[in-house]
Amino acid sequence: MGQYLNGGTLGARHKAEALITRYGAVEVAYRDLPLFADIPSDQVLVCVAESGMFDAAAVMYSQDEYEDWTQTARTDRRPMTWLLIPKDKIKGLLDGEV
Repeated sequence: MGQYLNGGTLGARHKAEALITRYGAVEVAYRDLPLFADIPSDQVLVCVAESGMFDAAAVMYSQDEYEDWTQTARTDRRPMTWLLIPKDKIKGLLDGEV
């Protein structure tokens, strides 16, 4: 079961842009993604997948989730933006701990 960023002022679309401008996210190219074990403990990796009517901002909260999304990205035709975000900036956007 995935975890997604939905709260705050993100809205249904343009979530990557909102996370960058309002929450201090930094974009990471897919080819430059860190291994899950190398993500700094004070940050979280998020994949924003544009799905037409809405964007899904999936949180990489475990090795399994990370592997599922990074493998999906190889064949999924939806535009995806990968972001590193400070954990303390997303508390109001996420249910549960990351």
